[in-house]
Amino acid sequence: MLCTFHIPNVEIQFGSLSPHEPRLVKKLQPPITELISTTPAISLLYECVHTCIIGGMLQGSSGDSLAKICVSKLAAFIQDADQNCEFCALLPLYEWGCS
Repeated sequence: MLCTFHIPNVEIQFGSLSPHEPRLVKKLQPPITELISTTPAISLLYECVHTCIIGGMLQGSSGDSLAKICVSKLAAFIQDADQNCEFCALLPLYEWGCS
């Protein structure tokens, strides 16, 4: 079992592999959706959203519900009083817009 320290590292690796292996997207969407919906860890939440963006998991009809969840979580980052959280939300939104 992976500890919460290793999960973001694994997420980053899967995110970078997803554009090259389309079947990986289908397999990763349910667990990433679960992580995004339930985790209280901000760093893990950020990495999961970033993985969805760079991995192309928000494309098509299967990614619509995941995209809505990601937007709501990024909106909470933007509304946070901590400017670091605001920046952490703006960077993925920028990357999403460029993809």
